[in-house]
Amino acid sequence: MNGFPLNPDQLNPEGVELLPASEHELPQLVKISEYAFIEHSSRMSPFEPGGPSGFDSIPWHRKALSGASLFKICAGNTILGGLYFTIKKDGSGWVNRVFIHPDAQGKGLGRRVFALLEQQNPAICLWGLDTPRWAEDNLGFYHSIGYRDREIRYIPEEGFELVILEKKICRQKAADQGKGNLKC
Repeated sequence: MNGFPLNPDQLNPEGVELLPASEHELPQLVKISEYAFIEHSSRMSPFEPGGPSGFDSIPWHRKALSGASLFKICAGNTILGGLYFTIKKDGSGWVNRVFIHPDAQGKGLGRRVFALLEQQNPAICLWGLDTPRWAEDNLGFYHSIGYRDREIRYIPEEGFELVILEKKICRQKAADQGKGNLKC
């Protein structure tokens, strides 16, 4: 898949797809991850630029891929970012990591990615994720798509607080449409 620069058609949220990643795409995903996390932390973090554990590591991404839950965010033949999620024992979903190339941010692609994630996993009615408390832009985005703060946890080894967020999704069963019966 090609890289950057992007043309305007690639930044149309309707053209974005969330597809399983492949081994041969790991170097490109890691490169985008590095760029996205370093750029974001350089702007927002009170700490040295960087990212979460493994953000710049092919072995870390390979492990995520082996769990069959590493996805590429694409527009046509261009990888714009990645998303890694897991399903917990209780059946809830956890977004472990999401990153989009900085040149593609602020265009509605993140909203589309999370909508696709929910559509592609209709059995999951509770999603969770976390973000550093200093990442106010992330918090604003997650709140705007329905996530709510569940707790704030201090991470001593990192020296900052994480905000744990969750989103409950109520779906109407096809047989119950029009009856007001929702599954949450």
